[in-house]
Amino acid sequence: MSSRLISQAFRAASKASFARVATRSAVAVPKFTAVRAFSISARPQNSAFQSVSDNLKAEIELEVAELESSLPENLQQYISDFNVKIVESKGDATEHELIRETANEVIHVFFNVDHFTNSPFPDQDPAEEGAELEQEGPELASVNVVIVKKADNTAFHAEMLYDSEGESFIVDSAAQFENSADALSNSLEADYKRKLSYRGPEFATLDENLQEAIENYLVDRRIDQELGLFLTEYSLYKENVMYVNWLKNLKKFF
Repeated sequence: MSSRLISQAFRAASKASFARVATRSAVAVPKFTAVRAFSISARPQNSAFQSVSDNLKAEIELEVAELESSLPENLQQYISDFNVKIVESKGDATEHELIRETANEVIHVFFNVDHFTNSPFPDQDPAEEGAELEQEGPELASVNVVIVKKADNTAFHAEMLYDSEGESFIVDSAAQFENSADALSNSLEADYKRKLSYRGPEFATLDENLQEAIENYLVDRRIDQELGLFLTEYSLYKENVMYVNWLKNLKKFF
């Protein structure tokens, strides 16, 4: 019996000891610790948010002040002189189309604003950039030209590259389509069909006389240096417009 009494006394003492330790632990950790940590970190977060907002506002004001309110006069003059129109993609998509119509043909020129404005070496030193360009070659912008004959609705499609350094177009490949819709459609099915179709050998391997004849045909349709300069200047203007829109949309969040 004495053993049971001793055991009971030991358990009672243990419980009392544990209660004292638990009480000390509870007292040692203030209940407001989590709230205090949150309030300390909330101030930098609000400050960072406001910093983004202020910088966006300043950048918008600067860009709007420098942005031309309408298409530059030289670009308007080109559009008027050569009777062309620009079809812009919805929203701020970078794919655009230039269309020129003659008595017998409709000429479509598809281009991407980014290809004419973005440099692959934006942060390099000019000397280093020049060395890189010598190794890599000139910057080339992809351009697709589709010429539709009104008489039978057939189409000639030329995949081209614009060399901004040499201010000239380079024919990459050429193909003919029985139905212009197959050349002009943006559907996945039409795009897949174009990729599967035979586009002939590399253009540079064709007979030189044939190459020259096709190049002259395109130049005669004003796929020339003047068009390349227009696409470059138009893309620079349009990129600035899209940049301001992007800043304004970002500011809606901040």
